[in-house]
Amino acid sequence: MAFTGSVCHQCWCWFTVCFIWVALAVNFYYYSSFDGEEASFALPVLGVAAFVYLVTACCDPAPRYFLHITTCADVYDYMEKLFYEPMSKVMRINCYHMETQTTTMDSPRSGSQRTHTTTTRVNTHSAKKAFRYTSWRDVSGEFAVNVGGASANQERAFIRLRLELKMSFVNDGTGEDFERQKAEFIRRNDRDVMYEYSDCLELKGYREYSLVRVSDTDPKFFGFTWYLLSTLLTLSEFYKMYMDRFCIDQEFNIVKMVSSRQDINAPQVIHRYEPMVPRIVYGEHEVVYDGPMILPPNMWEGYISQGSPIYKEDDAPLIKH
Repeated sequence: MAFTGSVCHQCWCWFTVCFIWVALAVNFYYYSSFDGEEASFALPVLGVAAFVYLVTACCDPAPRYFLHITTCADVYDYMEKLFYEPMSKVMRINCYHMETQTTTMDSPRSGSQRTHTTTTRVNTHSAKKAFRYTSWRDVSGEFAVNVGGASANQERAFIRLRLELKMSFVNDGTGEDFERQKAEFIRRNDRDVMYEYSDCLELKGYREYSLVRVSDTDPKFFGFTWYLLSTLLTLSEFYKMYMDRFCIDQEFNIVKMVSSRQDINAPQVIHRYEPMVPRIVYGEHEVVYDGPMILPPNMWEGYISQGSPIYKEDDAPLIKH
């Protein structure tokens, strides 16, 4: 269960299962042996156990895998879509101020008045914008499928895949351009007393947790509905063990290198990134994804270049705007 949680998480999951079993047993014993008053404490214990168990089950990664079963033919098609898709670094801002309200209430007992003050946050403006760069490459490197368990068990039908997005700047100049765009974005949208700024990475088709098909096998009793049923029957941990039988666990980072000043796909520099070209190695099969990586024509529509000079040490051609 490498990607259904850490060891501590798994121990906690088993604890919640045992807790609710004990609570059920206590309720059955007391309500069958004593009257209602003597057994009154047992029902609240069961309620607490059920609440803790259901919250733990909802926060578990397992249902998130089932909710994102890929529709692609296999792992090659699924990863190809991610490798050839440009990544966005989206800047977000939320402007707000605090308002204080004071209410006065009469106290019927003492005849005096009490003052109650509350402070609430009022959001007044929000905006988002993507960092504008001019060229990019996928530098995720080798995606080696863990076949250790698959070779011994031909029933494996899915990769239980956990992905993480990362973006790297080709040089300090691109980092400076990002900071410049960030400062300009904040300046244009700082419209209240306070603001919150954040940025995140977005990639079309990306899911942190997903089940990717690797064979034509259709396991019986496999899916979100069956997981939900097992959870309601307090058998979720046993169902996750059953899930392990058909899954290969895999972690991978999708990494995009971007540049705002030069073409990093130019023939004279492309050799630099050959060791980082994305490829999938699955058993004896290897597929390399070294096709053209271009920006859609309208991706940065309306973007005005900052006109930053190129670094002398960069021998790739400057992109003209």
